[in-house]
Parts: sequence; structure tokens; C-alpha cells
Amino acid sequence: MLPQGHKTEKKILLFAFGLTALVLGLYAPSWSSQYKAAEPALLQTDESMSDSPAVSLEMAAGSAELLNRSALTDGQAATASAGTDSTGAVGSTGAAGTDTEGEERLTTADGSVLPDEIELASTHYRQTDPAWAAMIMQKDGDDIGTYGCALTSLSMAASFYGIDLNPAELNTALGDYADPVEWAAFAAKYGLLIGRQDSSLDPGSRLTDRNYVRDQVIRELAGGNPVILGIRLKDSGTTHFVLCYGYRYVDGAYSVLVKDPSTNNDYQTLAQIPDTWEVYRLLTFYVSDLDSSGDSAS
Repeated sequence: MLPQGHKTEKKILLFAFGLTALVLGLYAPSWSSQYKAAEPALLQTDESMSDSPAVSLEMAAGSAELLNRSALTDGQAATASAGTDSTGAVGSTGAAGTDTEGEERLTTADGSVLPDEIELASTHYRQTDPAWAAMIMQKDGDDIGTYGCALTSLSMAASFYGIDLNPAELNTALGDYADPVEWAAFAAKYGLLIGRQDSSLDPGSRLTDRNYVRDQVIRELAGGNPVILGIRLKDSGTTHFVLCYGYRYVDGAYSVLVKDPSTNNDYQTLAQIPDTWEVYRLLTFYVSDLDSSGDSAS
């Protein structure tokens, strides 16, 4: 038998256990119902995410992208991120914005593609040649070496038409029409016609567009006409003349060939003339079918 004090403790312990059981029995149903009420909502959210087509596709696409990127080498990944087009294919561009096929080929009025190369034979004269550099041109009284670029360019163009006059001889032949050069006087004297005499002052002129000028020059050359170009420095207004005598189409690009009467820069192609110059004059001659009397030359 236990002592009386131990019986009292036992009763107290039994009472405490009974009270605890009673409390648990009262509150357990409410806890259980709260948990079960929340559980369907959680399950519904998870179910809606897994069954939604948009979410499923997005998750699948993300997984596929990660897999694809992990399969790429470092170089491929860099190319793919920098040069893919809308179809996902890696694109390729050439220099200065041209595609890998090069510039569009120029054609004639009937659609025929122009030849790849044209060079019109002409003599390359220099205005600073000691044989005539100090000669004075009339009527303005300037010397050929300093101011005779237009006269010398005309002399080069004339040689193509069989008019073989060096700058000194042409200066004498033109007399008062040599400085400044009177193009119409030259044409009339030697049985030529002025084909084009475009000026930047003409209404709607496009001579400041280098691509336009290049294309016009190429078409004239393909038609058998050398082209005299007048260029002008944008800042100072200083002018200069050169002769365009040919062009080439190489590696998908056109290049216009130039004979420069000056040795200061000695430009050999139109592209070599920097943007500090602008084109302000484009001039061509044609062979006339009539002689000076108006009768047929044939």
C-alpha cells in the first residue's frame, strides 16, 4: 500500500490527465476541420498549375532552352545570342551593311545586266607637268599648274574621242574659253554634243548622293562615255575636277576608276575621294552624227 501522501499525488495526476484529455477532445475537431478546409484549396492551386496548357508549355520551353544552351559550346552560344533572326537561324551580314550577296547589279533600260568591267582608253595628263604648268589660261589669267584641273580633265576626255590635244594645246585652241572652261564651246569646235551637264544647283539635284552619282557614272561609262566630275570642298568651297574612265564589279561591289589631274591626292577611284568633298558637276559628251555644216557625218 502506498502512503496517504502518494495517494493524493496519484489523484492529482489522474485529474490532470483527465482534464488534458477533455481539452484535447474539445479542440481537436476544430483543428482537424480547419486543416481539411485549407487542404482542398492548396491541392486545387497545384492542380491548376500543372494542368494549365500555357503554364505547361512555358515550363517545357524553359526546360528545353536550358537543355539546348547546355548543349552549345561557348562560341555557338555567343553566335546564337548575337546573330539569330526571327526563325532562329544564325544570320550573316557583310561589311557596311551589305548582305553576303553583295550590291545589286546595275542594268540597262531593257533590264540587261551591265558588264563587270569597262575601261575607256584615255591619256592621263597632269596639270603640274612642267611642260605647261606655268602656262596662262585665258581669259581669267590663271596658270594651268594651279588652276587647270578642269582644262586637263577635258583634255583627257577629249583623247578618248580621238582629239589628241595635251593641256597646253587645248589651252591654245580654246583661247578665251579655257579659263573658266566653256564646255559648249569645246563641244561645238570639235563636233561633239554635251550629253549631260548636271549641276548641284539644278532643281531636285541628287549630286550630293554619292551612291546616285556612282550609279549614274557607271551607266554612262557602260554606254561608252567618260565622265568629268566637278567636286567641291564642303568647308572652303575649293573646287577640283577629275575624269571617270572606267569601273569594275569585283567581289559583289562596284568601283569607279578615276584619273586625277592633280598629284596632291592622286585619287584613283571615286571611293577614295573623302566625304569632305561633294560632287557639284557631272559632265559627259556624245559624238555628234552631224558635222559642223549640219550634214550627216557619214
